[in-house]
Amino acid sequence: MNLKSTLLFGLTFLFTLHSLVLFSQESTLTSDELFQNARKEAFENKNYPVAVDLVKSALKKSPDYTDLSVFLGRLYTWMDQPDSARIVFKQLELKDVRDADFYLAYGSMEYWEDNNTEAARIVNKGLTVDQNSLDLLILKAKVQNVNKDFNGSKTTLDRILEIDP
Repeated sequence: MNLKSTLLFGLTFLFTLHSLVLFSQESTLTSDELFQNARKEAFENKNYPVAVDLVKSALKKSPDYTDLSVFLGRLYTWMDQPDSARIVFKQLELKDVRDADFYLAYGSMEYWEDNNTEAARIVNKGLTVDQNSLDLLILKAKVQNVNKDFNGSKTTLDRILEIDP
């Protein structure tokens, strides 16, 4: 075995061992603990597939935990799997989730996918939940700008400055 093969084997072994340890812990951890582990895998280790698995395990324990579903949709978005993200977000929309963070995640994904009509619909719906959400208002201004609604974008930016000068 050369050095490259040895290193590759070692990394594969460590990844497999890490995954097995996480899998064995999943059955005893709460959905919140699984969520925290998923966030660590995503943000610190950039290991989105493991984070997805952890979130799915947490959702089996707490299927109505909105933050978990929103995070799963975000993970799929970051993994460049917009169809999977869309499925998660549409399920939340069918449940009539009223959460500004959900609308921000869903609207952002559609904006990044250049589905600006859909992004505008989602953001406007989110603003009915939280009319002062700076994040939603900023996204709205971006969508309006892309759609060449410059007057609307200026009005939205003025609203942002009213809220947070």
